[in-house]
Amino acid sequence: MNFGYYSYLSASVAYGFFALLLLFSWRSSLQGKLLFSVALISAIWAGLASIIAQDAIWPTTYYQLFELFRYMAWYVFLLKLLEMAASHQGGGAQYIKVVRWLLPMSVGFAGLLLLNYWLAHSIQSVMCIAGQVFLALIGLTIIEQLYRITSPRHRWATKYLFLGAGGIFAFDFYFYADALLFRRVDQGLWEARGVV
Repeated sequence: MNFGYYSYLSASVAYGFFALLLLFSWRSSLQGKLLFSVALISAIWAGLASIIAQDAIWPTTYYQLFELFRYMAWYVFLLKLLEMAASHQGGGAQYIKVVRWLLPMSVGFAGLLLLNYWLAHSIQSVMCIAGQVFLALIGLTIIEQLYRITSPRHRWATKYLFLGAGGIFAFDFYFYADALLFRRVDQGLWEARGVV
């Protein structure tokens, strides 16, 4: 039984179903459109990972491409939420300045990492794995800042967003830090990543 295949296939179906729900319910708001793009890109990413987990001959560049697109989509979604939360808070002008600076920087870093993938043609190079660790840390930092600036009465409503997205970024940090430390990707962690 191939756990990785079923793990990523179930993630792809779940993300696809979530994207379908968002398509019909949150069409008018910017947050809904951004969350729809996150869910759709994540569904494609998980589908490509399930194909790779099946030991099919498939170029991993498409998987890597959608992994970085997934990070970029999460960054744009979370930073727009951070900007919106900062504009509702009094004295949130410094957060808006940080968001306007951090959004192009984080997406640009992911783009540079993508360029490194295309030029190096190796998923296991140290620079690529260190870049993935850094991308996960950026995501965790954005989640932490979003939690801090969210008013206490709205934290209860957004706790699942913080737990879900924070769990994704925390597991990615653990996964890539382990790969960076031991200079190899742990197959068991990679297979479990679809469930997360």
